[in-house]
Amino acid sequence: MVHASLGHLRKAFLRQRQPALLQAQCQNLLLFYAVECGLKAAWLTRNRLRDTSEIESILKQKGHDLIFWTKRLNLPATITNGSAGFRLRSGSARLDVEFAHQVWRYGTDVEPADEVALANWLEQVWNWAKAELRL
Repeated sequence: MVHASLGHLRKAFLRQRQPALLQAQCQNLLLFYAVECGLKAAWLTRNRLRDTSEIESILKQKGHDLIFWTKRLNLPATITNGSAGFRLRSGSARLDVEFAHQVWRYGTDVEPADEVALANWLEQVWNWAKAELRL
């Protein structure tokens, strides 16, 4: 596991949000990772921690689970109560948001309406993190 400092997470949070000209899956993938960095930076800030080595046990179990982080950080109910799951075009089983980065990384097709809803949810969380981090 590679550990990241609060400064690194804050920089990644802003930097990974810029790919305006990329295709939707790439944009969504980077948005997912930007949100993950923002939530972890918020957690470190609120708990006065230096870097992710201080939360390694949580990261091993819940690293990509954005719902876990939004709930632990007590984000507004308008965000945490929303539907952040999605379905693949090839099946009807609903997947949790923590698997979205894999889907976008591997280019798997998501039901279009679910993909839009998930991207909108990620935008809400990104905006919350930006305000929380005062960036």
